[in-house]
Amino acid sequence: MTTIEKADDKISYEQFQHEWLTEIESDTLSPLAKGRRFATKLITQWLGITTHDDDFFVCDGPGDGGIDIAYLQRADSDIDAQSDDGVEGDTWYLIQSKYGTAFAGSDTLWSEGKKVIDTLKSNGLHLSTDSQQLLHKLKQFQQQASESDRIILVFATSDPLSKKDRETIGDLKLIGRKQLGSNFDVEEVSLKTIWEALEDNELVKLTVDVDGQFVEQSSGLLVGTVSLIHLFDFLKSYQFQTGNLDQLYEKNVRQFLGNRRKINKGIAATLSKNPEKFGLYNNGITIVVSNYSRTPENQTVKMNDPYVVNGCQTTRTIWQILDSKLNAGGTGSDDKLERWKESVSRGGVVTKIVRSDEAEIQNITRFTNSQNSVREQDFIALNSSFQNWAAAMAEDYKIYLEIQRGGIDARKAYEKQHPNQITYSDYVNAFDLIKVYGAGWLSVPGPAFSKNAPFLPKGSIFERITNRTETDLPFGARDLYAAYKIKCEADRIGFGRRVEHLSRRQTRFLFYHVIIQMLRNVLMLTPEIEPPVVECTLTDAVIKLTFPGAEKHFQILSNAAIALVDQYLTVGSPNSAHNEKSFSEIHNGDLNAFLKSEHLGTESHSPLFVQLLTMHNQGFAGIPMPMYEGNPTQREFVAQALTKGD
Repeated sequence: MTTIEKADDKISYEQFQHEWLTEIESDTLSPLAKGRRFATKLITQWLGITTHDDDFFVCDGPGDGGIDIAYLQRADSDIDAQSDDGVEGDTWYLIQSKYGTAFAGSDTLWSEGKKVIDTLKSNGLHLSTDSQQLLHKLKQFQQQASESDRIILVFATSDPLSKKDRETIGDLKLIGRKQLGSNFDVEEVSLKTIWEALEDNELVKLTVDVDGQFVEQSSGLLVGTVSLIHLFDFLKSYQFQTGNLDQLYEKNVRQFLGNRRKINKGIAATLSKNPEKFGLYNNGITIVVSNYSRTPENQTVKMNDPYVVNGCQTTRTIWQILDSKLNAGGTGSDDKLERWKESVSRGGVVTKIVRSDEAEIQNITRFTNSQNSVREQDFIALNSSFQNWAAAMAEDYKIYLEIQRGGIDARKAYEKQHPNQITYSDYVNAFDLIKVYGAGWLSVPGPAFSKNAPFLPKGSIFERITNRTETDLPFGARDLYAAYKIKCEADRIGFGRRVEHLSRRQTRFLFYHVIIQMLRNVLMLTPEIEPPVVECTLTDAVIKLTFPGAEKHFQILSNAAIALVDQYLTVGSPNSAHNEKSFSEIHNGDLNAFLKSEHLGTESHSPLFVQLLTMHNQGFAGIPMPMYEGNPTQREFVAQALTKGD
């Protein structure tokens, strides 16, 4: 089986950057368009999102108030339902794209950052229409935000910021919190953030100190206690050196969906009310390092390349609570805050520092988290199923299956540096295909549009996908390839917020559902195909329809499916989604919410859709095609490609 080249064939950051920027630096694009494309690509990779969602806003240009892109990352109730360790808040990311000549150092950060803060304080009278609508949402968000919710100003740059630039970011955070509240934050993200998260690339070597009382239990293992204040100082130092606190967790616990801002209620309550007792209630943290050294008095440990492999929730919540209280700004005094500072100075965290090589890190990560609710999504790049599927897609179909953000650009850069090695015919993200499969094969277009957690390892829909019945073959690369073919057809048709057809702006996942449902009906009505029609039957059918010579057969099916979607989304059509009872009574006329319903496509939720699907299936089975020999019906014509060779 073909293997994907690794360790000895790493690409440099410069090679990765050049490939990543290739499509951005087109001579035909204006500076505004380049900046928009740069920010869009960087932020979607960083957060693991797409631009299809209604929560993704592009508002750069005159009157944008300093906000080029905004994205609302909503709390995922499915994630909280699977985990007892934290509650995830909603987060608004406000993106400032600083690409090319748009970035001129600290002065640029200060002036543009202040512009965003001023916009959030203003009434929006001088903003563009799009920016006014966004500001209205942001102000409503601020009014009802909980302690877990955040507004984060993000500077998106090609290269990492300098230390002087990061000092400016710190000043902006203080100003923003003073004027907007403690849920305001400022971060940076660069191409190097994406490159460093790749499995085969090593992060920049760095040394970070932590003060504490440690005893060497065995060779390469320190066990001790670190005060809350000193642990917070360690986190601050790490962020200042790297510009990205998430990097502290990403070496082995790779977060497929990007950054999550979860806060553990129990930890937060202890930190707020009884911080001096923190060490009594918390299990502690484990930090893996490439090496460490201690000062003679054993008060300071210098850690080389530290990564937190157990205690993400603990350190994240400590960071969030202490940062909001100690870095809020203000020149006055607060007796309550002073009493809290005295208490927190007496709190500590049990800490293990482990010197380990790469071969041991994965085991340490898994074993130290074995009794915690760390979800498998955090290990997706290490998940054996995804690794096997990636290898099989490469071997069988010459398709690169991306299981890490930035992997596609890294692979393309590698191919340019190694022209004699395998070159892939196409590149596709693994999680995208899992969602295509769920929406189509498992008939869950609403959850596929609205949720992520159920489609990840250990999620309910992922378990349905991979744990098939005895009457079906195991899920594998062949199924992903079939989903890839359906995705390619949807890409050809065109879906998204800015497409011309209004009916196709939010219906990509509904299309996946419809085309597979219509194909299922064809299979059930074709005598030559033995029942039952199960998932692998559908997979075989999709692949047959995409064989050379079957293009016209597949196009007939696709045309029928998109015609149904267009009709269903057309206002005034008898079977329109807008006429569904649930559309008005349950979803209050909100099309986005309607299309994201977990019951979309069912008789109880959308009976008009079910009727329309039945009508189209009947027409598909009865409409003759006189231009073809024998005047077959559309169904019979599609079936010809499916039964050929049987």
